[in-house]
Order: sequence, then C-alpha cells, then structure tokens
Amino acid sequence: MPPTRKSRNASSRVDILAKDLRNLSTTDTVTINKAKAESSTLDLKSIEATKTPNRPIRQRRKKIDGTASAIESKAAVSTSKPADTDGLADSKESQVLARVEVKVPDASVKPTPKIIPDAPKVPTIQPSTVVTEKRPTTLTVKTSFLLVSDTHDVQPQGPEHKDALFRYPFPKTDVFIHAGDMTQDSNMSTLKAAISWIELIPAELKILIAGNHDTALDTAQDHVDGSSDSDNKENQLNLKIVECRKYLTSKAMKAKGIDYLENEVKTFQLKNGATLTVFGSPYTPRGKRPHHDGAFRYNSDIDYWKKFEPLDSLKAGKIDVTVTHGPAHEILDNTQHGKSAGCKHLRRFMEKVKPLMSVCGHIHEAAGIKILEWDSKEAKDMKDQRAEKDGAVITDARAVGKDVVRGKTTVFVNASLVGAGSSSYAEAARCPYVIELDLPLATA
Repeated sequence: MPPTRKSRNASSRVDILAKDLRNLSTTDTVTINKAKAESSTLDLKSIEATKTPNRPIRQRRKKIDGTASAIESKAAVSTSKPADTDGLADSKESQVLARVEVKVPDASVKPTPKIIPDAPKVPTIQPSTVVTEKRPTTLTVKTSFLLVSDTHDVQPQGPEHKDALFRYPFPKTDVFIHAGDMTQDSNMSTLKAAISWIELIPAELKILIAGNHDTALDTAQDHVDGSSDSDNKENQLNLKIVECRKYLTSKAMKAKGIDYLENEVKTFQLKNGATLTVFGSPYTPRGKRPHHDGAFRYNSDIDYWKKFEPLDSLKAGKIDVTVTHGPAHEILDNTQHGKSAGCKHLRRFMEKVKPLMSVCGHIHEAAGIKILEWDSKEAKDMKDQRAEKDGAVITDARAVGKDVVRGKTTVFVNASLVGAGSSSYAEAARCPYVIELDLPLATA
C-alpha cells in the first residue's frame, strides 16, 4: 500500500513554527506586551510574557484574548510595520511572533461574553403627582394707566387744595387716557383749556377721544343713522370745527405725546418695551331728551358697531384697550334712576373683541370698576380705594390687573370724574383711576 500523505493542517503548521522558535536565543525575553507597543490597535493585555523559549505553543494559545476585537487587532499587526523593535532579537523574529498570533484559527477561540451593567432605573411618577409649570406664551411688561373721563371743563386744583379730588400733581404712569367730554361748551377756547392740563400729565402717551359734548370736533352735519340736526348749531360743519380738529390732530400735539382717536385702531410702542393696541370711538346712542342731541350720535335701534367686525385688527385677543365714550349694556351703565343706559350692540361688539381693558364714561353716576369673565356673562364689582401717592390723590385699582386674562376676562372702567347731571359742574366728584396691565413685549 502506498504511503499515505499527511495532510497539512493547522497543527503541523504550528509544529513548524514551534521548531523555528526553538532556534531563537534563550537569553532574550520575548514579550507579547512589546507587540502591543508596536501597534495601538493590538489588545494583548491578557497575554503574559514567558522566559522559557521552548514553552509549548499550545499552552500559550490559551492565554490569547479570543474576543472579536482582539482578532481584528491581530490582523492589523500583520499589515503594519512595528513602530519599535526594542527587546526583540531582530525584526525577523518580531514578524514570526506576529504571524503566530494572527494565524490562530477563529474556531478555536471562544469570545468572552461582555457584562453590560443594567441601566439605572427611573422612578415612575404617578399622574396625580406630576406638576406642570404654567408658562406665559408671550413675554409681557407691566404697564400703568391713568384714566379719566367726563371732565366737562373742570380744571384740576393746585396741590394746596388738600380736599380736592382732582388736583396737581398727577401720578407718573406710562399711559394717560381721556374717554371723552373734555369740554362742556365746546369751542377752541375750552378745548385749549383742557389740553393745557392734559399736557402736564407725566405720562409718555396720552390718548384722547371725544364725547357727545365735544361738538367742536364733530364735522358731520348729518348723523350716521340718517337723522339730521341741521338746525342745531353744535352739529353744523363750519370753519371753527375744522380749526379745532386741526389743532387736536396737529404734529405739535403728537410731539407732546397726545394722540386723538376717532373710530380707528392704533398700535403704540412704549419706552418700557411694551406694545399697546387701542381702539377708540366717540360714538354713543341717542337717548331721550335732553340726551338726544350732541356730537357723535347714532340711533340706538341700529347696530352701529357691526361695521367694525370685518376688521382683522379687531379680532378677539388682538386689542389691548378699547376706549369708547359710552358704556356697554349692563356694565357700569346704571343711571341715577336705576335704568341701564348702555348699548346692547356695543356689549356684543365687546364680547367679540375681548380686550384686556375697556374704558368709558358718559353715565357719570355709574363710575367704577368691574371685571367680566366672558364665560359667565356677569360683570363683578371690583374693590378700589382712594390713595395718595407722592402728593397725588388717585383711585387705586392696580391690583385688579392681575385677574385679567387675555381672551377670557376684561376689566371695565367707567372713569367719569364729575357727578350726576349734565348742565354744569363746579368740581370733580371722584379721583382719577390708576390701573396696571401686562402688555405684550415688543418684538425686535
């Protein structure tokens, strides 16, 4: 029988390599750790150096780290030049060692399983204990307002008149608002007299509207409802009325911070960083005699305010303050006879606009402050108190502003200063009102 030829398997190759190793010098200590220094990618930490050159290869193979990462590192050694050969007999010997390590069969190496620590457990919070922080959708700036209406030619008294409710000095605020009837017998002289004390108010912005007594500002010969008082000199278009309007709307007035509004929306940027959007209108419904005539009137049977509804600027939540001379129905509108004199159509208009604050006058004896939650439809009286600040006497309602939520609540202020009646007024019956609101911060 012919001699069988031995197959060259992995063990025969190892025997040949072992024979080569026995020819190496026994005086040099060959360490696998040096091989690690030659390649940063070779992980042979688990292989210990041996001083016996003839130690069987089979035993040393058990020391080899069998992980997949070590196999990849050994492959890198076979293709890269060692960075440092110190400690080896010669470069040929280092190459032999490298090849010994690379040629370890994959099947003989069992990867060591890695132990991955468990992730830390996150405590579960029951829904009942979750606390969510309420944050405003927009940044706001606290802004102060000084409010008056229906002064009817009454001038503020000097600071020496300690008993006067309408006197100098005025408190410093960001905005001043006059809701109409600045004059009683309207002409250029009385209008200038009213402006003389208004321009002394220490407020950056002063917003004015007219009222039914401010006839010198009404240029309409015929009223908006088609009726005519052409025989009434108060409503006739003449040069004096044109002159008064030019005076009040002049650049000189704007330079003093005085802005007259008449059926319009305007947005102002204040020095405190806030923006203020205001709608102002002087119109009031025609009442029974003697309240049937005067300026800026409309028939109470028609919905005068409906024409403003298509304006995008008057959509709900866009207006900060409305200034109308007359009150809305059943909100600060009761006469001294207990009758509700406010406009029902204006009430519906306010419900659609939902301003932060609505300022009015006209019904003097109904002066005060109410806050309305639009879901409840009922306006509630708000407490205020007379206060003195830096010599100025005011009706302090600053705390009311904290209860105002845009689109949900509106604070109504009837800021009439004079008392009941409509003929003549010697002095104010009330103090100016001071209130604070959170207005949106202007965007850069």
